[in-house]
Amino acid sequence: MASSSQTQGGVIHFVGAIVEDPCNIGTTSQHISMSCYRDGQVRTSTISYQQAVSGKPVNNEAATVSMRYLNSQKTLGIVTVDYR
Repeated sequence: MASSSQTQGGVIHFVGAIVEDPCNIGTTSQHISMSCYRDGQVRTSTISYQQAVSGKPVNNEAATVSMRYLNSQKTLGIVTVDYR
């Protein structure tokens, strides 16, 4: 014996706003840079890949960057950005 429930209708309300754009991430051969728009200004932070691998957070109140390599040759990696 199977039972089912039927929905007659309804309304879902979402409340909130996106108040700031996400950070822009850029890379060079040695560094990761983050440019974040906060409080009417663009703030840029730069860290080396070694700092990201060691877990040192970016000096930026908007996000933390970390990185881990996928292979022993250190040619493939994943960069993780955690926004606050």
